[in-house]
Amino acid sequence: MGSRSHIGLSRALTPSTRSWARLVRRAEAAGLGQVNSADTAGADCFVDGGVAVAVTSSIRLAVSVALPTRSPLQTAIAAASLADLAPGRVTLGLGIGSLDTNETRHGAGYSPPLPRMREFLRAVVTLLRSSSGEPVAYEGTYYRAVGTGMGLDAEELPVVLGAHGPRMTELAVGETGGVIVHIFTPLQVLAARLALAARLRPDPFLVGVGRPVAVHEDLDRAMELARLELAGVMSIPRFQPRLVELRGKEGAAEVLDLLRDGRAAAAVDAIDDDLVREFVTVSEPDRIVAELATIDGVDTVVPVPSGIFAPIVAGRLGFDMGVFEESRVALVEALVGWAEERC
Repeated sequence: MGSRSHIGLSRALTPSTRSWARLVRRAEAAGLGQVNSADTAGADCFVDGGVAVAVTSSIRLAVSVALPTRSPLQTAIAAASLADLAPGRVTLGLGIGSLDTNETRHGAGYSPPLPRMREFLRAVVTLLRSSSGEPVAYEGTYYRAVGTGMGLDAEELPVVLGAHGPRMTELAVGETGGVIVHIFTPLQVLAARLALAARLRPDPFLVGVGRPVAVHEDLDRAMELARLELAGVMSIPRFQPRLVELRGKEGAAEVLDLLRDGRAAAAVDAIDDDLVREFVTVSEPDRIVAELATIDGVDTVVPVPSGIFAPIVAGRLGFDMGVFEESRVALVEALVGWAEERC
């Protein structure tokens, strides 16, 4: 694992595909080493990945992550196409998604997540790694794929796995070249996951982590943005076990009970600064790179601007969401400006 982390610029930093293309070009010119595309609301990892490699010549692209809302064959073909367009510059990350994303939004399967992810991963990797043109047939309980091998080894197209829990981390360690630890993983839990990976796999293993960030010239204002974001996240049931793992059932009860009762303002007030900093990096713009560098044991940190989940509670409080847009812009300028100064 890397002892010094590098910054990857996320598609989440930009509001549109066109602005993403501009950011990627600027990132390469500034000497940054990696950009990251992902399947998120309103974005497609392979479309954004294709844009990124098409408008650049050297910067690496990490697809982090592609969801199993496509077939394994579609996923392998898309990844191989990116690798053909940008040889040696692409890493494919796969992740399971969520019940809401997969089933409600896409009409695709989700449960049981671990067996599904294992099968999807194996089907995609079988297609990618089999000799070029070789007939391939994968048959599982949840996925099947029939196609021809693409002849891409682990150096030409590394495959990594998005994970949060220990069992998915174990799958990543056992069957892929790296792990991308999910956004909104508290720092103490991140350390536990990295320790698990190190015990299971002492040889070199890529580690990336998404990290929510709130920036503002006024540090108190940045903390307010982060607190709202965390309250919004904890309003979503699938994220609540992360707070319980960090603080225990009793320690998490006050915030979660207030949110379940619809008392958003009280829940926001109940979130202390130490808890916020476990989940979100809070900083003034000129300090953000130094703050991100304190995250140990990872190869790449991917900052994600606050404001994705905050509307869940901010709307009830009459909070001006425009401040999150200001924070996003300030984050972009701070990251790219820092890189430009190094050149």
